[in-house]
Amino acid sequence: MRIWKKLLSGILAAETEAKESGKELGILSPESHGPKYYLSVSKPKQKPVMDYIPLDYQTQVTEYLDNFRQIKTILEELCEINRELLRRREKF
Repeated sequence: MRIWKKLLSGILAAETEAKESGKELGILSPESHGPKYYLSVSKPKQKPVMDYIPLDYQTQVTEYLDNFRQIKTILEELCEINRELLRRREKF
């Protein structure tokens, strides 16, 4: 499958749920859970949306986010080249 079909924008956030045991803080019980992953997507003039990502999907979501960043970098480089061509009044 082509890279542009495997895209996601946003940020993958991890949250760890820890249960405290005993009276001292920082001691975690064997029942501690985590991490839990969430995809956070922000759009202008909208509240950010958080979607839970099951652990089985974490690797795939990370790959899709990386693909998006790579394509965004390529597009920014192309735009920079085109702006330079325009500045020089060359055909583009």
